[in-house]
Amino acid sequence: MDQSYFLELALYNQWANKRLYKALEGLSDQEFRQDCDVYFKSLQGTLNHILVADLAWLGRLQKTPRTDLTLNMILHESVEDLWAARQAQDEEIIRFCQGLTPAFVSSVLHYQSISGGAYEAPVRTILAHVFNHQTHHRGHAHACLTRLGKEAPDMDIIYYHLGL
Repeated sequence: MDQSYFLELALYNQWANKRLYKALEGLSDQEFRQDCDVYFKSLQGTLNHILVADLAWLGRLQKTPRTDLTLNMILHESVEDLWAARQAQDEEIIRFCQGLTPAFVSSVLHYQSISGGAYEAPVRTILAHVFNHQTHHRGHAHACLTRLGKEAPDMDIIYYHLGL
């Protein structure tokens, strides 16, 4: 896995997030906050969690760890504010992936988890986790939209590659 692989995942990630947030247009605040019986309860909880995790992991990778985050933290109350933050974070992830070097990708990162534990993992595994984690929780958001009776978008990576 080289820099181009992770850049491709970052670009796919941005595309999938745009599709997902487009599907949120017209949701009421109540629908955005409604418990949909997924791990982080609602669209609001799930999408904030994805952002929290991205902030935490990118901070660790950039050697500027965030110690002010919790996994179920609501960083942004509204869809609009969360979407603005999501777009900025996606751009930051793309910039970060554009600057990856083979040496960094093949290195090991020593970090502290949000709960305070000390860990180490290969950077390539952490990067794969960042994108896999987003995909996993976008699936929860998809389930929320379905449970709310809304149309949920196709977000599979193959559709990104096919330009659909």
